[in-house]
Amino acid sequence: GTGCQWCVPFLEHLHRQHAAGEEPDLRVSPQRYAEARTSFHKSGRRPIEPGPDDADATGADADARD
Repeated sequence: GTGCQWCVPFLEHLHRQHAAGEEPDLRVSPQRYAEARTSFHKSGRRPIEPGPDDADATGADADARD
């Protein structure tokens, strides 16, 4: 990785799903994920979070994580 910590919440979410015996699903399209990652690198703010709240992939702003 690049050390930016962008992927950490997504990897944690996928791990929780796997550990619970669920099919891993970020519920965000690859295109939206890439767009949000680019935005994160420019602004330092995380525009999407992984999980059920992203089912519609609206990308509502969320506070950046450390």
